[in-house]
Amino acid sequence: QLPGMMSGQIIAGASPIQAVQFQLLIVFLLLTTASVTSIMLGLLSYPTLFNNRKQLLRFR
Repeated sequence: QLPGMMSGQIIAGASPIQAVQFQLLIVFLLLTTASVTSIMLGLLSYPTLFNNRKQLLRFR
């Protein structure tokens, strides 16, 4: 999907440097979103999975 955006911009007449910059921006945005989501999921699920003594809880 990302190389298609870059090649589409180049075919449309945009500068190749600008097309690569947009592609890098999108890649970094996707990586940031995945990182923030992973951290939030870990922090929010931690109290559900462990007790105050840091022991893993069993669910039936």
